[in-house]
Amino acid sequence: MGLFSRTGLRACLTAFAFSAGLSVLPQQAGAVPLLTCPTTSDWSFRNDGGFVLVSVQPGDVITIAVEDFVGNFELVSNGTSIFPSQPYVFTATLTENIELSQIAGGALISCARASTGSVTGSGALLSGNSQTSATQTGVSRNTQGRLGGGFGNTVTANSVFLSTQNLPGNLGDGTRPDGNLWASLEWRGYDGSVTGRSGDFVGGIDWLLNDRLVLGALVAFGYMDIATSTTAAVIRSPSVGGYFGTRLGDELFADGFVSLARPTYATQGTSFVASRVSAAFSVTGNRQQGNLLLSPYVKAKGFREWQPAFTGTGGAVAANQVNSFNVSLGAKVSPLQPMGVGGFLPYLSVALDYGYANTSASGVDVFFSPRFGAGFGMKIGAGDLSVDIDAGRVRSDTSDLGIRLTYEMGF
Repeated sequence: MGLFSRTGLRACLTAFAFSAGLSVLPQQAGAVPLLTCPTTSDWSFRNDGGFVLVSVQPGDVITIAVEDFVGNFELVSNGTSIFPSQPYVFTATLTENIELSQIAGGALISCARASTGSVTGSGALLSGNSQTSATQTGVSRNTQGRLGGGFGNTVTANSVFLSTQNLPGNLGDGTRPDGNLWASLEWRGYDGSVTGRSGDFVGGIDWLLNDRLVLGALVAFGYMDIATSTTAAVIRSPSVGGYFGTRLGDELFADGFVSLARPTYATQGTSFVASRVSAAFSVTGNRQQGNLLLSPYVKAKGFREWQPAFTGTGGAVAANQVNSFNVSLGAKVSPLQPMGVGGFLPYLSVALDYGYANTSASGVDVFFSPRFGAGFGMKIGAGDLSVDIDAGRVRSDTSDLGIRLTYEMGF
């Protein structure tokens, strides 16, 4: 009799909660308990008509196991009541206080914070980083080539690169052309808390003002298809901007760009348009060490994106601001002279990446990660081909792996 009485049930539930390392909420007595996900990650409570509040952010997952669901348990989110009739999993879509009430029986509740937040927050970080990196890679290769520094092979991009600066007609008099057109194509794959793929096109036109300065304008388009454990998104990002390149010394070059983008997100059965501002700056040098060529570099890039509030199949989602900043310090090592027939030139590369991101949806994400690359370059037809593989991390919980093809040719 005692086992099934109200007192007996509470005693059993309390004993189970403590044995499992859970916190036990007392019966409702005046003040409403406010719990924070995931500061307190597991709870056991009986309220006998009262309720508790759980502070959540988008992507947080509340799991409810109640001994007696029917007519005895209520969850209220964004003004909407849910009366589950079986063990229930609820995914938050807003930053709010979820109301949980229990009329009789006992409940075991857990709350887990999604490490990537909403797919729109994750998508903005990956899409913005991908487009900013692709633009920086294209600008660096083009401006260094225009200033006589060569394109080099960094370890942070997968790309195909074409430029008109080596057109035979343009170089017939032995001088570099005043005008130049170029295009770059980059692709990436992602694995971890966020999975998917992205592709970025970047093209530009520039003018060589003198032997130390290049100024140009660019257009870009990014495509991304990603998914988290709960939602998916397709992101298309048209962008325009301007860039420069300058020679700081005989073998030292600097370049940078600023761009504006209007990414469109298709997710949760709806779509919306965001605004993004991106910028990047890099310095690259060349140094001979015995029979090797060492090409160190430092790259910094960042962007800010503003997303409006929207309502999808998962409910209303609040407006979101995304800030991202990355620094990469690395170097490529290669022989001074090509090897064998066809000018085969192998190389190794390594970099250390630092990333900082802050979104309204998922908070702060900080990481340090190495990035490794290896590949080769050689002459193919009228141009030069290089192939390499690189691997690293783009978030603390998401890694990337890619193959890069770079081809420079005269046509």
